[in-house]
Amino acid sequence: DQLRISPRGTYLAWRERTTSTKNPEGSSEGSGGGGGVLNLWIQHRLPKLGHPRQITFEKDRDICVHFRFTSDDKTILYLRETKNGSETYHLYAIDMSGDDDNDDYNDDNNKNENPPKPRDLITDPKMTCAMGFVGPLHLWSVRNKPRHILTSTSRGAGKLSLFWDVSLINIDTAERETIMRNDLSTWYGLIRFIVLSFLSIILKWITGGRWKINPPQATVMWFPDLEGNIRGRVRVAITDLSSSFSVLSSPTNGKWKTIHCIPWEEMNFTLVGSLGGTGLARVDFTPDGKYVDVHACHISVEKDTTSYERFDIITGERLKTLAHNTTSDITGFVCNPQTSAVEIVMHDYEKPTMECIITEDEDNHKHEKDDKKSGDVKSSSSSLLRLELKSLSVAFPNMSVYIINRTLNDDIWVIYGEGDVGQVVCGGSPCGYFIYERHNVKNTSANPMPITVVQKQQEQQQQGPSLFMFCSPRPELAKYQLGPMAPVHITARDGEDILCYLSTPPPSTPNTGALVLIIHGGPQTRDYWCYEPLCQLLCNRGMSVLRVNYRGSTGFGTKFLRKGLNGTVFTGVQDDIEDAALHAISNGWAKRDRIAIFGGSFGGYCALHAMTFKPNLYCCAVAICPVTVVGAAESAGSFYGSPLVKQYKRKLWGDEVFSNEAAARAVSPIFHVSNIARPVMLVHGEDDPRVPMSHSDRVIDDLKRRSKEKGNHCLSGCEYITFADEGHGVRKEKNILYMYDKVEQFLCRQLDLPVVANLEECWTHGNSATIRDMD
Repeated sequence: DQLRISPRGTYLAWRERTTSTKNPEGSSEGSGGGGGVLNLWIQHRLPKLGHPRQITFEKDRDICVHFRFTSDDKTILYLRETKNGSETYHLYAIDMSGDDDNDDYNDDNNKNENPPKPRDLITDPKMTCAMGFVGPLHLWSVRNKPRHILTSTSRGAGKLSLFWDVSLINIDTAERETIMRNDLSTWYGLIRFIVLSFLSIILKWITGGRWKINPPQATVMWFPDLEGNIRGRVRVAITDLSSSFSVLSSPTNGKWKTIHCIPWEEMNFTLVGSLGGTGLARVDFTPDGKYVDVHACHISVEKDTTSYERFDIITGERLKTLAHNTTSDITGFVCNPQTSAVEIVMHDYEKPTMECIITEDEDNHKHEKDDKKSGDVKSSSSSLLRLELKSLSVAFPNMSVYIINRTLNDDIWVIYGEGDVGQVVCGGSPCGYFIYERHNVKNTSANPMPITVVQKQQEQQQQGPSLFMFCSPRPELAKYQLGPMAPVHITARDGEDILCYLSTPPPSTPNTGALVLIIHGGPQTRDYWCYEPLCQLLCNRGMSVLRVNYRGSTGFGTKFLRKGLNGTVFTGVQDDIEDAALHAISNGWAKRDRIAIFGGSFGGYCALHAMTFKPNLYCCAVAICPVTVVGAAESAGSFYGSPLVKQYKRKLWGDEVFSNEAAARAVSPIFHVSNIARPVMLVHGEDDPRVPMSHSDRVIDDLKRRSKEKGNHCLSGCEYITFADEGHGVRKEKNILYMYDKVEQFLCRQLDLPVVANLEECWTHGNSATIRDMD
């Protein structure tokens, strides 16, 4: 969401990273000030085109993880961590206008010398909102209340940030009203929940499972209707992680009705997400009040992937499937800007695709003719959308197309187009943000219909639909050859099909036979076909890159995901990674002695697992914020000790590793450092709330001790870098550039490639890195 258009079309807003930031006082900050920090910018569209204006002036870290306009176009809201890496978020507001007649961001208003300052709408410093450990983004506009916003809130920013209340916040005054309270937010509710949970466990144990009471469930997701009434929820039982969707048939009916239940064995993590704000569970209420549409899983034995289902809101009966794909879970939704009804869903198997929702109109009148004499076929919004999607796919050949947002009257869309290499429509760069103006869009005999590509923003409307590239996030790449990325399938040793993505050096760069396996974290997430900066960096240096969607990755259905749980993360997942490396060798993608492995978080665990348990397959490893100790061997709390996360880890690691310290130590790389025979590079954020940096400290200390005791010169190339004011990962641009500069040099040295000189200091000056002593 780098670029968004305001609902009424008045403004465009985007986040921009600049090498020099000019603050409101007029002085310029060099690379040590605001350089490299994402700030918010806006541009007038109505009543006339204006000049870009910077409206935030952060110097130390990026302005936000998410932003949006209010429905009246008067305010930008954005979500930001209170401290970098803390995973505690507050909601901020920037007013676009002081009153209707005096626009503070009008080009005629003295060049915006004193713009309004951001206001924190969360006045309690101990409160977090909108985004937790996992789950969707809980931030909703309210119809007929443009100066209010609904968001999830929790004062337990840590243990209880999965168990949300819902608050209605006045954007002008920051007054907050709790309109829905979680059972676990009160002492009475918490105690009752704990007692009932223990009773369900004890009764099941005493009777051997013959008698049981359903364990209590706690709400982890809320969903409003169009008027802002909370009428949908997802609840989870801590004892067995079973979950349920329930709804209120009307705002005045206080009795919740369960319409969909999911046992843990059938849960699909596409609904939950791997990080805060990434979950795709939905409960949508139709405007007529008759139905509720749910993004669900485990609807039937035949449906392994997630689907979008319609239920009768009174009886709870499932009526029909609105969208489903047999090879891919639903990975995104595009809603009508006026009704909020889902019109388009996205799937992503090898590459992203879009599918229109079947409407009631099409069901009833699919082949009906308006005028039998003229033979005109009745048009529907879905058929028109299908025509447009097909036309857009022609306008963006060999690219992924994403609809970012739409104006209220639906005449303008913001579109993001992305390829793996440079694209003509993007001016030679791999990606771009486009303004799609839907003038005179209608069903025509032309299939696809023509879309005019214009070279600059138009104040005068075109005769037909038009595309204008507003900006490319990476225009400087237009002058470079990039390495193509291709989906490839690898058959694992047990016959499982593993989708991977292979990036190879561009034609201008010799292929050296060096290859880097990049292993994604999660483990419940996945890799995609896209422009990937790290892949391009390594390809430019002569390395191929193979990214592996090992079993347990999300997006490919429940069965594939389940194969990566219950302890198989230590066996089957690691076998998939090894099989991918061996496949690369046998197919000539890499030479046996020139393969490196790279990963962050759980991907970092995989990298160190490979170096400790398969020490002769890889010549080196890079691990960023790696998990190094698991299960019963882990002394630190699981994400602030959240009981829900602890139960999830039991299901992930398996009962034996979770409960038996000896079993946990057997699969924890931190206890097998003595097996490492090749160089490793560790990177860690000093304020990591998920994986303590002390774990990486211990790995390095053991490596240093072993190197001294046994004189192992193979370990002399090990490196360890930590970053102050960074959490679970590295986010600040100066630190990112510094880190990948060092990663690139490390990999080039270990893979026997020419080492590029250090990045110019102007790019990394002011970074917070500490290179730890390895002597």
